[in-house]
Amino acid sequence: LLLINTVISGITNFWCATFTLPKFCIKLINSLCGAYLWKGTVERHHSARVAWDQITHAKDKGGLGVRDFLSWNKAASIKLIWMLFFSSESIWVAWFKDTVLSANL
Repeated sequence: LLLINTVISGITNFWCATFTLPKFCIKLINSLCGAYLWKGTVERHHSARVAWDQITHAKDKGGLGVRDFLSWNKAASIKLIWMLFFSSESIWVAWFKDTVLSANL
């Protein structure tokens, strides 16, 4: 659980904050995390003892506190859109406006 919450979530947080990941990719990450959580490996078939959506609930709500990557990816994508409108001093915003938006006009 600690490995999933630190390493896997950290890597996924970086990529979600940078790009909008496809749902298939996020489902695959969730599946691998579930396999590792229950079996300690991702190489064999596993049977989950608890549904993944229950595991992503907070500990005080009966879950294990694992981040829901699908919701996190949506929130990170919305943050990127927010930055386009309200964070003009960002290097990413300057690059996006100069490279992507000006190329499409």
